[in-house]
Amino acid sequence: MMTQAEYARYRGVSRQAVSKAVRAGRIVLSEEGMIDPEAADASWRRNTDPSKPSNSVAGDPRGAVPRTRRSIPQAQRVTTTSSSSGPDYHVSRAVRETYLAKLVRLEYELKTGKLIDAEESRHAAFQDNRRVRDLLLAVPDRTAAQLAACSELAECHRLLAAEIRRACEELSDEQSP
Repeated sequence: MMTQAEYARYRGVSRQAVSKAVRAGRIVLSEEGMIDPEAADASWRRNTDPSKPSNSVAGDPRGAVPRTRRSIPQAQRVTTTSSSSGPDYHVSRAVRETYLAKLVRLEYELKTGKLIDAEESRHAAFQDNRRVRDLLLAVPDRTAAQLAACSELAECHRLLAAEIRRACEELSDEQSP
């Protein structure tokens, strides 16, 4: 058991921070007005909002050199790891910010024309493939009479090749800007 001043030294915070935590109900005093450091540490971690920045009064100020705790055994010192089952607030915030940055980058690339809408791309590919299919399926209809009148294999080959070439050229003319 410790006094509020001893606990403040143990935590590396001001006595006012401990007093404020007691008044707010974040730390519970015993009947004698003393603090159980293990229970108080657990309450401090559980009841402190990590989204609020620390200051020199509340403890762990940015850039501050940690105080040595000579009188407190190592096993009783405050650890910085979270005992909750969920991820640490700072880790969760970093993940969230990373995803938001990626979304902003995707929106920028979409607006600058580096990306296209996937649904529009699928629709355009479907239309192109349908046009190829239609042109190729029309080859027998256009060449059937000529092929029926043709008696030489080389002439049949030439007629088919010419019709397929014509279909391919028609497709490439549609694709050119």
